[in-house]
Amino acid sequence: MKPSIFKLPAVLFVALVLVLETLATAAITGLVVWEITTATPDSMASAIGLAVLVVGALAWIAVTTIGFIRGKASSRGSALVWQILQAALGVASNQGVFARPDIGGALLVPALVVIALLLFSKTVSNHLGTASAD
Repeated sequence: MKPSIFKLPAVLFVALVLVLETLATAAITGLVVWEITTATPDSMASAIGLAVLVVGALAWIAVTTIGFIRGKASSRGSALVWQILQAALGVASNQGVFARPDIGGALLVPALVVIALLLFSKTVSNHLGTASAD
């Protein structure tokens, strides 16, 4: 039997970040759906397409979060891809005319920490059942 994730700081941190990202994505999904229903978009097809993408992203991160909490090894790759995309958004948010370093930092720092933990933490590997027998 695997130890509780609440006793493993690295696993708990990754799980908390994934849960917070899931909740943030749910909030954004709600906002997008609300905007489609209350405002008149310039292009309804584009608005619906964006809503479908955001709902898909919510499903993806929710399944990844649940899988990680349950200790499914397959959640590692999915979580890594999500964090890499999150880090890319963080870097992009720090650049350009409308740069937002506050948003960029809030996206980039947790993503880099989670990437490091997913790749190099022995406790995370043990939680996911992917630790090598050295």
